[in-house]
Amino acid sequence: RGIRPALGGRVVSVLRLVVGIPRAIVRAVVGVVESLLAVLARCALCSSAVGLILALTFVGYWGAYFFLVPVPTHEVPLYFTYEHGGNACARAELGARSWDSALPGEVQRTAPGAGFGFDALLRLSLPASEHNLHLGSVMIDLDLFTNNLTIAHSSRPMLIDSGAQAGPLAPSLMLLEDFPTVSATYGVEALSVCMRPAYHVFTAGVVFVTRLRGWRAMVSSRPVMM
Repeated sequence: RGIRPALGGRVVSVLRLVVGIPRAIVRAVVGVVESLLAVLARCALCSSAVGLILALTFVGYWGAYFFLVPVPTHEVPLYFTYEHGGNACARAELGARSWDSALPGEVQRTAPGAGFGFDALLRLSLPASEHNLHLGSVMIDLDLFTNNLTIAHSSRPMLIDSGAQAGPLAPSLMLLEDFPTVSATYGVEALSVCMRPAYHVFTAGVVFVTRLRGWRAMVSSRPVMM
């Protein structure tokens, strides 16, 4: 009789253990799921924070690029008036925006040289005519004006190789190198270029290349996608 109660107790204990196993498994699974959800919630929060930081960084970079970095290159087209004696001169009023950017699609934000040093380069497109090839040395005069004052003058010779190719000629001449900063308010308002004696010209223009330094040079070399 004493054996039967002990055996019955063991059976009951085993049954309780078997019934308790599924509950333990369910509790473990629920705990794992809750942990995963907590991790996912933290990841989502971190992703949102990273996305917000990236968005603010992009907006700040775009703002600095657009509002604080000047267009690095401007091209001013020239239209020469030929005078008696074989000379020719052209004048361009930059304040009237009688010029275009040298970079297609660029939005003009500052006048050439406004608050920054710059280079000035003359670009010509010439027919390979007998006149141009045998003209010899031509003196190129450049004058820059700001607020009705002459702020720069340059006079340099240009010589075309008489054995040049038969197609259009494309000579260029550096007229100013690293000209100091001019007024941040006005920049270069007007310019004139004279040729003595004059080439026969297809097209001509003066290219201003802004000398950017420091963080502006870094940002300008990595433009924002627009």
